Amino acid sequence: MEIHDNRFHHRALSLIEVLVVISIIGIIVGLLLPAIQSVRGTAARMSCANNMKQIALASHSYEAQHGSYPPTVAGFRIPGITHRNISLRWSVLLLPHLDHDAIYSSTVANALVSPMYDNPPNTGLTQIIKAYVCPADTRLYQPLTDEAGYTAAYTGYVGVMGNSVTDDNGTSIFKPGIFEALLKPPPSYNGTRISDITDGLSQTLHYGESPPYGKWFGSTWYLYELPFEILWMTRPDRASNLLYTPERYSNLCKGPFPFGPGRVDNPCDSHHYWSLHGSGANFAFADGSVRFLSYSASSILPALATRAGGEVVELP
Repeated sequence: MEIHDNRFHHRALSLIEVLVVISIIGIIVGLLLPAIQSVRGTAARMSCANNMKQIALASHSYEAQHGSYPPTVAGFRIPGITHRNISLRWSVLLLPHLDHDAIYSSTVANALVSPMYDNPPNTGLTQIIKAYVCPADTRLYQPLTDEAGYTAAYTGYVGVMGNSVTDDNGTSIFKPGIFEALLKPPPSYNGTRISDITDGLSQTLHYGESPPYGKWFGSTWYLYELPFEILWMTRPDRASNLLYTPERYSNLCKGPFPFGPGRVDNPCDSHHYWSLHGSGANFAFADGSVRFLSYSASSILPALATRAGGEVVELP
């Protein structure tokens, strides 16, 4: 009897069958890709919110120690030099409360002997502080160098200074938020006290997302003083920011600057709050909570920006 062994006899796939399989794989990948991107985007948004939560908790730790939240910037008199102060922004003042005592100490020591934009000795100028970086903005995981040759580490989080409105006579009226730039030496830090927030801690914005332009030291976490030659540029400092600015020219940018989408390559978008998450941005409130607010909430955010405006706001 003749026995045929067919174990190694397989029919080859035709070209059409191969193309069909490739097409099916392509369809599956096409269906999965948006889901994967959505998961990554959600993870980045949550990680960003977690960083802001760390900053909010550090602010409460600072408040417990100093009796107020950190101000936008605090001035320090240099011993023996009466004509010069050093100015430390809130992101520097919070370093000891984010377990960065060594960086804080070196920042103060180096600023006493050299302008903070000189590196060396101010090596903190290019130091990445992960808590100050939103994972959605991967640019900020390394120092950025602009066309003028300035290299610095940037932050995507900006303090909420308040709100500015225009009355019927065209006069701009400022309503303060938690941050105010009061340049006075310690122990009088003049930051906002909890008792100053009469609108309620859960109804008052503290920090928000605002991706930096990444040039000319605008939105660096490290310094507040700047070289004279770049002061004329479109250079929003963005240690703190008004939530809404009336229509005017500001650093060569024409307002208003409401809460809404922006682009990292547009310097004027550094004047308002937005994020790379697509539909809104994370905000930290005075009570330490962090919420993602969509751009559709733009109309109520000016009221949330004030600490004692008396507005009644219902959060979405």
